[in-house]
Amino acid sequence: MERCQNARAREMRAPQENPPTSGIIQHESHMRSRWESNLVRHGERAGMIGEEFKMSANFVRNTFDKIKEEMVLLREKFQEFSIEEIKHFRDEMEEFSQYHRWDNLEIYRVPELYGENVYIIVCDIAKVAGVNLTNQDISVGHRIPTHKKEMQKPIIAKFVHRWKKEEILKAKKSTKDLTSQFIGIRGQQYNIYINHHLTDRNKALPKQARDLRSQG
Repeated sequence: MERCQNARAREMRAPQENPPTSGIIQHESHMRSRWESNLVRHGERAGMIGEEFKMSANFVRNTFDKIKEEMVLLREKFQEFSIEEIKHFRDEMEEFSQYHRWDNLEIYRVPELYGENVYIIVCDIAKVAGVNLTNQDISVGHRIPTHKKEMQKPIIAKFVHRWKKEEILKAKKSTKDLTSQFIGIRGQQYNIYINHHLTDRNKALPKQARDLRSQG
């Protein structure tokens, strides 16, 4: 009897093997489901991006095709015009461009200074020529690029009243010495020239006239 009890006690004290827990299996199953869900979601996103790219490419292609069609139509329309009509159209555009410059003066060879005020420079030039001018008389004032790098950028001044522009031009003719020194700019001195603001075509007319006279 005592031997049986001791055997039962040893059996109770002996360690038992832990069976696989259901929690580990559930965790693996959950992770697998998440991976599969992510793969599906990324696949759907990639498909959407592909569709968007395809739509953008189609839009660009359709727009380009429309532009080509419009260019063909414009070319056909342009070919319908005669040489006389094209010349007339160019003349009208030239006249229109020059008309909007009649209130302007173009001023050459004024040294460009850092932080300069073009309005004050134009007023100083007018003062040397004997014309009373204020900032309020100038609608727009700025420099414009030039093709010659060694030259200062010309100044364009648009006046509120055309008669003020004409007054400056008239006064300039009687002013012998108008240099950058007289408007307070130090350093190398430059003769300042004032003229109507002409289109490139009109600027070329005097030279063309001289060439014709020289040809005889």
